[in-house]
Parts: sequence; C-alpha cells; structure tokens
Amino acid sequence: MAEEQGAVSLPDAASRLGVDVATLRSVLDPVLFLSFRSQSDGELIDEADAFSYDEETETLSVDGAHWLRDMRSLPPSPLSALELELAGLVISQTSVRPDAALDAALNKLEPLVGVVVVHLPEPPCLEAVRDGVEEETTVSFGYLKPGAMEPTEREIEPYKVFRKFGSWYVYGRDRDDRLKYFRIDLMADAAMTRTRFTPPPDEIEVPDEFSYAEHLTRVSVRVPERFRNLLEDDYTVYGVEPAGEDMLAVHLGVMGDERLDYLLVRLGAEAEWDDPALHTRRADVARRILTVYET
Repeated sequence: MAEEQGAVSLPDAASRLGVDVATLRSVLDPVLFLSFRSQSDGELIDEADAFSYDEETETLSVDGAHWLRDMRSLPPSPLSALELELAGLVISQTSVRPDAALDAALNKLEPLVGVVVVHLPEPPCLEAVRDGVEEETTVSFGYLKPGAMEPTEREIEPYKVFRKFGSWYVYGRDRDDRLKYFRIDLMADAAMTRTRFTPPPDEIEVPDEFSYAEHLTRVSVRVPERFRNLLEDDYTVYGVEPAGEDMLAVHLGVMGDERLDYLLVRLGAEAEWDDPALHTRRADVARRILTVYET
C-alpha cells in the first residue's frame, strides 16, 4: 500500500490487513533497513532511506525513486526480494480480506523471486520404510487410502523409496504378491518386522508416469471465475459449476501435501473451501512461512 500510495498510516494498514500494529511492524522492520550488493560490481547499495517510518505519526512512506516505484533502478538481491515476498505473503494469507495494492506489490516481486517457499516436514513413517529397504526386512503399517473410512493393515517388501508429485512413495511387494506403490504420508505406525526378503536383482527405475488417481486428495472450493484457467491447467479438475456472480464451484484432485499447501497459498483469502479444516490449514501454512522468514 505504501508503494502504491507513497505513504500509509500503519494503524490503517494493520486494520485493513486484519493484524495488529505490533505484528505488522515486526514484519516490516527488515524492510526499513534494506541494503544489498550490486550484482555487477559487488558494491553495497544502501536503501535504508528508501522507506521512512515516522514514529510520532506512525506513517510509512516510500521514496519515489525507490526500485519498487521505478523498475528501471537496480532491484534488491534475490535474498532481499525473497524476504519481501515472504513478508507480503504472510500478511496476505493472514488477512481477513484481499488487498489489491498488496497484490500489486507481490506481483512485482514474484519475477525476482520465482518461488514460494513452504517448509514441509518429512512424513513420520519415512524413516521406518527407509530402514526396511536398507535392512531388506518387511515393514508393517496401517494404510488409509484417499476416500477410505478406515485404514487397512499392510505388510510389504519395500524395494525403493522415492519422491514424486510432491510426495514420498515406496515401491514394493504386498502380501497378495502384487507390486504396488504406497504413499508414505498415508501410512501410520510403520515398523520393521523380523521377516527378511531378497530384493529384485535388477535396479528399480522410478517411472516417469504411473497411475496416480487413487493418490489424489479431492477438495472442493468456491473461487472467482478468473481462477478457472489456473486450476484447469495445473490440477485434475472433476467438475466446475456456477456458484453466484463471477464465482465458480470447482471440484479437483491435488497430488500430495506439498501441492495442496501451495494451492492454499496460491488461491489466498478469496477461496472458500468446503472443508473448514482447509481454512485452518491455510493459516498454519502462513505461520510456517512466517517462521522461515523470521529465522
């Protein structure tokens, strides 16, 4: 907002964004003392006075010649741009309503950053499955397939662990003697047994494609109509229905937790998810981004 208007009252900005003044100030502090090195000659460029904050009036102003307003000037380093992008994303995703000015600033930063950082922990059962592969020992676990109401008990000979489509998988032989892929984040209570096995003699190659329909997480969301192409181009869409003026109800499948979290961030506060838990999850993703930014 300060970039678009030249100056903005911090209390007004905090109110519009749905956060308190102290939180907004803590996010902006690194920006108030921004400096970076020239990519051409390594010279330190001091931009500390590009942003000015008046403690008495609580007003943030932006120098008209700063790079955010004049894209012909030298932009910050990729690290500084990433910090600005993360700060803006946190504010955007924790806000109670969209803000066009903030979105415009983020759009200018996005080409400099080219990435959205979301920290995802490894699934809890990954270590046990890896141990099973290394020790050539079968692994037992509960497995909750997408759409199932109850988990089933499985025991497999794990041959290879790999990451694909944003999730961790294990390829192995089930008790029915069939070779299958299992998504490790859908496992629970994985543990090695005392049963040893002999792995296949040939190196197992991870296929470029395999049937992944059963691994998709199905979600439904109401979004502005302008998101239609984005969803149809990047996700498996099962159906699209009108849902009010300039709104669509979209039913889609998402592969893995990483892509689901990215979708939550990507659609932002305008998305209305049928599952209330996804609204909570979006807030959790925003907090994780803030944690990465603060460290």
